[in-house]
Formats: sequence, structure tokens, C-alpha cells
Amino acid sequence: MGNGNFEPIENAVIQIEKQYAHIEISNQSDYESAGLVLKQIKSRINMVLDFFKDTKEKAYLTWKSVVSKEKLFTDKLHALEKRIKSEMGRFYNEQEARRRVAQRRLQEEENRKAEEEQKRLLKKSMEARIEGKAEKAEEIDKEMEVIIPEVVEFKKPEKVEGIITRKTWCVDSVDKKKFIVAACKDDNLLQFISINIPALNKIAAESKGKFYISGVTFKEKTTIAVRK
Repeated sequence: MGNGNFEPIENAVIQIEKQYAHIEISNQSDYESAGLVLKQIKSRINMVLDFFKDTKEKAYLTWKSVVSKEKLFTDKLHALEKRIKSEMGRFYNEQEARRRVAQRRLQEEENRKAEEEQKRLLKKSMEARIEGKAEKAEEIDKEMEVIIPEVVEFKKPEKVEGIITRKTWCVDSVDKKKFIVAACKDDNLLQFISINIPALNKIAAESKGKFYISGVTFKEKTTIAVRK
């Protein structure tokens, strides 16, 4: 980077910026003059790039070396982290599955007991009514009303200090054809479909806008470039 003096570069940029910042083109002569200005700007750009080239290359090589070493170590740690997280997740999910199965079985047992007690009291209530003991039957009916199965709650796996377990839903698979058909019927789903614009631009360029694709229109764009 030269001698580290930015002043010549700064002055060159400021000079041409001040001179042509408000350029306007209203006739052919202005258009041709603007073309010459573009060449001057291109020259200044090359001058700036040349000025910083050596420093950038050295800085890039240093940065690349540091990043390479950093990545060597972090890749190993990330791989280890991923394996341990996966193993912890497997264990946690297994414990959760076992807990849910055991809880469901016990809950079913509690429900069964409550149902049997309800049936037993119902039978007693009916017998009391048959025997003409209306008061006793009403008392039994009140007992039936308060019989509610006990809600079984199993403790979740113990937490580890500093470790957070989150449960989130994510996409497992997508049937693209079915999804597109659904999106055709529901506009709200269109936001989840992305169009490959670079690929369509390539088709537009190669066919000069003559290739037909339903729902796609092409246009010609004018670009100004400076010849080297």
C-alpha cells in the first residue's frame, strides 16, 4: 500500500466526485462527455485498487491462516458437542417415552378403579331405591358425584445445571408436488414457495426472452459498461 499515505488517493476521489456529482445529460454531446467521465472514474477505481492491493493480499493471507487454524479446533469441538447433544437428546427422549407409557398405564388403572367404584355405588343406589330407601339412594348418588379419577403425574428427567432442554417442532419431509397443488388452492401457502430467479434470468438471456414459461414474463434491460 504505497507508503501508507492516503492523501493522493483521497484527493483524486474527492476531486472527480465534486466535479461530476451533479452531471446531467440532455443531448448527444452530454452523453458522449459522460462516457469520457466514466473512463476517468474507471481509471480512479483502478488506481485505488492498485493502491490497496498489496495490503489486502497480505491481510487476506494472514486472515486465511488464522481462520484455518481456528476452524481446525472449532470443527473438532463442534463435532464433539453435536455427538454429546445427540446422545443427551436420545436419553432424554427415551426417559420421556418411558415416563409417558408408565403414566398412561397408571392413569388407566386409576380410571378403571374410579369406574368400578361408580358401578358399585350405582348398583347400591338402585338396590336402595328398589327397597324404597330413597334417602339412602340420594346419599349414594352424592358419593358418586365426587368420585373423580386421580390424575397421575410422573416426574420429568432431572435437569442439569446450565443445560436447557427445548422441544420444538420442525419439518420432517415435504412432498413438493402435493405442496404446490395445495398452494394453488390456498394463496397463504404461496409465501413458502421460492422461485429460482437466477436460473430464470439465465433462460431469459439464452433465449433472448423468447422462451415461454407460464406465469413468467421477461424484459430487456440496458446496462452501461466501460471498456478496459
